[in-house]
Amino acid sequence: MRYKITIAYDGSDYCGWQVQAKGRSVQQELERVVSTINKQKTAVTGSGRTDAGVHAKGQCAHFDSELPLTLKEWKSALRGLLPADIWLKKIERVDSRFHARFDVIEKTYCYRLNMGQSDIFARKQEYQLGQDLDVAAMRKAATAFMGTHDFTSFNSTPIVEVPDQSRTVSALKIIQNQKHLRIEITADGFLRYMVRMIVAALVRVGQHKLDKGDIIYLLKNPSKQAFDGNVPSCGLYLMRVKY
Repeated sequence: MRYKITIAYDGSDYCGWQVQAKGRSVQQELERVVSTINKQKTAVTGSGRTDAGVHAKGQCAHFDSELPLTLKEWKSALRGLLPADIWLKKIERVDSRFHARFDVIEKTYCYRLNMGQSDIFARKQEYQLGQDLDVAAMRKAATAFMGTHDFTSFNSTPIVEVPDQSRTVSALKIIQNQKHLRIEITADGFLRYMVRMIVAALVRVGQHKLDKGDIIYLLKNPSKQAFDGNVPSCGLYLMRVKY
């Protein structure tokens, strides 16, 4: 049987999703727990990687097992063994051809930013910028990212690794609640640091260091040397994965 799981995690103390030679990863913890229940080494495949410090509210993954456990028994066992910073939201049986990575249609990320007084208790969950931004200008510039573009200027994935760096952004919303911003981006795929670099560009627009015309130029003239902005990983959340 193939199982699809939806999980949430606080990425503060992880080196990212993927198993690495050094450091604690989300995938490593999941594989440890699933293998313990399955009584054999079991791979857990995620919808994609999240970087060190990045959180998730709706990451998806799959694994295989021949154990005759009900979904309720799987849920109870997984929740009982997973560490406190990983929470199993849902488990379901899926077709054996389902693939958590290759079947993804689109993903939604959210970036959280605090323009107000620094909150030390939220420093691992929200970027403490501590500076007012021109949100109206940011919303105007955000429209430039909508649609299909070559995002070479707005990610750090090498061209030799992924030659085609075109992606389609179907939604980009900037939601303000007093001094707090949520920037939500939905696309058919994301490259390394893509969300964080897009947010960094919008922050510079909000600081009047860039404008919508600059964003359009960077998209039409893609180059890895064109833009070096980034924002901390602590404010980034993988919200949803659509199949």
